[in-house]
Amino acid sequence: MSLDRRISKSKRALHDALLLLAEDQPLDKLSVTQIVQQAELNRGTFYKHYDSKEQLLTELIDHVLIELADAFRSPYADLHPFSLKDLTPGHIKIFDHVYEHARFYSAVLNSKVIPGVQERIIDTLKHLAKDVVPSGQMAQTDIVPHLFISYYAHALFGLIKEWVRSDFCYSSSYMSRQLIQILRQQPVGEAPQP
Repeated sequence: MSLDRRISKSKRALHDALLLLAEDQPLDKLSVTQIVQQAELNRGTFYKHYDSKEQLLTELIDHVLIELADAFRSPYADLHPFSLKDLTPGHIKIFDHVYEHARFYSAVLNSKVIPGVQERIIDTLKHLAKDVVPSGQMAQTDIVPHLFISYYAHALFGLIKEWVRSDFCYSSSYMSRQLIQILRQQPVGEAPQP
């Protein structure tokens, strides 16, 4: 096994151990010893990569948020130009991402163990939404763009939260279909076109 793969495997084990332990106790109560024992690694391996458990957590969060951004952008990369009517459940990858990182999202949403992360997720979604909200269409309405972006980010995060809290009772493809149906609904108060 190459050195890079060994490093990646060790870091993944430490990330997983931190999340597993965080299900039962706050980060400030966890010790590096508990983390390395759960990961079945030694303290030397931990300190080769991290100065503290907080640095481990920061790396984990940053890694998940980068993957969240990639999953969010996925439909827009495949559709040029982007049109909601062309969007299919197969284009939407955000729910696959959330399911792949189920332990992370469960730890973040089901407890106060990892403070501040929900806000970082919403801020990431707001930043990403700026690239996809049709500004030309907004200019034709009285909707303030940053308010719509905030609404969009919170609504998407709310959908993710509900799914995680339901213990992923629906498949990610079902959630993608639901999101498309929600996005295609007429805005409140707008009459359907004949």
